[in-house]
Amino acid sequence: MAAGGAPAAVEPVQPSAADGGVREPLLMRQPQGQGGTLGQSPQTLPERVYGVTLTDVSPIEGITDALASLSQKPTTRIVFGLRRQAITYWPAARDIHAVSYVMGGIVDSVSISSISVDAYAVRTTDYLNELDELVDIWEIGSEVNGEWVGPSDKVQAKITGAYWQVKERQKPTALTLYYNEGCVQKPEHEIFTWAQNNIPMEMRQGLDYVWVTYYEQRCHRAEPDWNQVFTRLHELFPHAKLGIGGCGTSDPAQKAELVQHFYGLDVDVPSFVGGYFWWYFRDDMQPSSTPLWTVLNDSWLRMPL
Repeated sequence: MAAGGAPAAVEPVQPSAADGGVREPLLMRQPQGQGGTLGQSPQTLPERVYGVTLTDVSPIEGITDALASLSQKPTTRIVFGLRRQAITYWPAARDIHAVSYVMGGIVDSVSISSISVDAYAVRTTDYLNELDELVDIWEIGSEVNGEWVGPSDKVQAKITGAYWQVKERQKPTALTLYYNEGCVQKPEHEIFTWAQNNIPMEMRQGLDYVWVTYYEQRCHRAEPDWNQVFTRLHELFPHAKLGIGGCGTSDPAQKAELVQHFYGLDVDVPSFVGGYFWWYFRDDMQPSSTPLWTVLNDSWLRMPL
C-alpha cells in the first residue's frame, strides 16, 4: 500500500510489527521432508481469488481463526516488512499457509524507494530461500507506478530482477499497479502509460497475476468503469489473471459498505478472478467474532462467480 510519499489524502500506513513493533518468536525450521509444512506439495491455486491483506502477522491465533472460519478458502497477502528478516516470518507463514493460500509481497510500495536495485535482488533471494514453500504467489512489486516509489528505471530494474528470480523457481508471479486515472500529478505515472512504457514485453506476456489497488480516499473522483479498466489491462497482460489488489478505508463509518461494495463487484472480463485484498483485515476482521468479519463472510457468500 502506498502511503507515505503519495500526494495529499492518502490512505495511512497501518502500524505493523513487521516494521519494528512486536516480533514473532524465532522458531527453528524443520528440514525439508521431516515433518511440518516444508516439503509438502504446492497448493493448487483457485480460479476465483478471495483475498485479504495482512500488514502484521500478530496475533496469529486471532488471524488464523478468522481465516479458517471463512466460507471460502482465502488467499492471504502478507506484506513483508522492510526491516524484518525473512526467517522471522516462518512460524506465522506456516500457520497461515495451513488455512489459506498465501501471496507474499516482497515489500510494501512505500518502502520500494528505500531499497537499491541490488538490495531488492538480495531481499528477493532471501525471502525465496526462506519462505518459498509457504508462499503460493509472489508479489514482485506493489503499486509500482506510484509517484512515490522512485525513478521508473530503478523500479523497472527491481521488479524485473524479482520476476526472473521467481520464474526460475517456477512459482506464480504477481504485479500490483495503482489505479490513478484522473488524479495523477505526473502523467508518466498514469497506470496504463507507466505499464506500457516500463514493463518489458516478455514480462507482460509472462506475469501470472496483475492486480490494481483502489482507495477512494486517495483519489476523489468517481469510481471507474471496472469493465473498461480490466479490458485495457487484459490487452496489456493477455495471459495474466486480473483483479483488485487492494481496497479499504480508515473511516469506520464506511468500512461495512465498502466491504460489501468491492467484494460484490461483477466484472465481465474473462480473465478477472476477484482478489480485492481488504487492506485492514488484521485490524477489522480478526478474530471471527468481530462484526466486520461477518460482513466479509456474508459478502463472500454473495460474490459473483
